[in-house]
Amino acid sequence: SGSGSGAGVGGGAGGGAGGGVGGGKAPPDSNTDLVAGDLRAIPAVVNNITQKWRGGLAALGSPNLKTARSFTTAIKAAIANNATMHLVVIGIEVSLYVGEQFAADVVEFMPGTRVL
Repeated sequence: SGSGSGAGVGGGAGGGAGGGVGGGKAPPDSNTDLVAGDLRAIPAVVNNITQKWRGGLAALGSPNLKTARSFTTAIKAAIANNATMHLVVIGIEVSLYVGEQFAADVVEFMPGTRVL
């Protein structure tokens, strides 16, 4: 009805179009908003990655898929044999965080693993 009375988050005050999130500014055009465009692209990108891992990469003989399978096989064998496993995880800059999270997950999943 346009009779609001609170101050908007974006600094707009009073009722009508001025009171609300963004201070009465129109939302950015979704065609020029790069972040919105990236967010819209996420489902298609994730689907593409999923499809490649499910069949496409296997058919192409992907080195990444071969490495993942070998690593998984080695971990399963270590678990089955109650073997002590030593794992070295490295990373640089942003990937260091990913490596640290991976190392923490491995230790939680397999408490006897020594992660360096």
